[in-house]
Amino acid sequence: MGQKTKYEYSTDEVLAYAKTQKSLLIRGLLNPSAFQFPQFFCIGAQKSGTTWLYYNLKKHPQFRFRAKEIHYFDIKRNFDKPLEYYSQYFDFKNKRTICGDITPSYSLLSEDRLKFIQKLVPDAKFVMLLRNPVERVWSAALMQFVKHRNEDMSQVSVEELMPFISKKEVLERGYYIDIIEKFQKFWPAENFYIGFYDQISSEPKKLFTEIITHLGAKPELEFDDSSLTEVVHKRKQEVEIFPEIKEFLDEHYKEHIVEMKKKWGAAVSNW
Repeated sequence: MGQKTKYEYSTDEVLAYAKTQKSLLIRGLLNPSAFQFPQFFCIGAQKSGTTWLYYNLKKHPQFRFRAKEIHYFDIKRNFDKPLEYYSQYFDFKNKRTICGDITPSYSLLSEDRLKFIQKLVPDAKFVMLLRNPVERVWSAALMQFVKHRNEDMSQVSVEELMPFISKKEVLERGYYIDIIEKFQKFWPAENFYIGFYDQISSEPKKLFTEIITHLGAKPELEFDDSSLTEVVHKRKQEVEIFPEIKEFLDEHYKEHIVEMKKKWGAAVSNW
């Protein structure tokens, strides 16, 4: 960006520079190898163990992170920034370090945005952890109302919950087959590891070993794996799903769950 320091450029100049960069990249006139990008993405699902994964990958000697949810591709004010902004999250002195971007909301990205990411990281690997979509929505609602709004769920009415529960983007996060098929238009199926939230409690070491092996790490390396069985987030208030909410979500996801059981069998038999 010329001879100025990064602090001397106006917002419009930075925006124009970033836009030009992306245009050149799409047209094949900018080599992405000039930047450091993640080798893998964890695309969710939200409330399905991605924080557990991040917390444990950070402890493994072959992985490095500067942040968990970077939100470069899904938040406009971040995507308006140059590639250098994104690249800085993955620029480590040890080039053999495995770096990833764990941002569950990437599951909702458009195909145009995925096409752009494919230009940046054509060989990217992916991890997706899946949870019963009815439970996932309820967990997201508890996060929204208890954690973010600091409300007592016993005092929250169904009428207050429904606008959040029925949001298009909240429900679409549970369309797992659609999400995976959308991503696999741009990367081959073998680049994807699909795991399940229930495995975190039933077989955490097996799940973690399979994930790091998929990502190219050495599972035989010694590291403190005691945290694999720890609860990463202890919610301030645990509340059973309201019957009216469960009835709505059961009906909404009924056909999706039938298809998921056909695809993943025993792994989702209790959904």
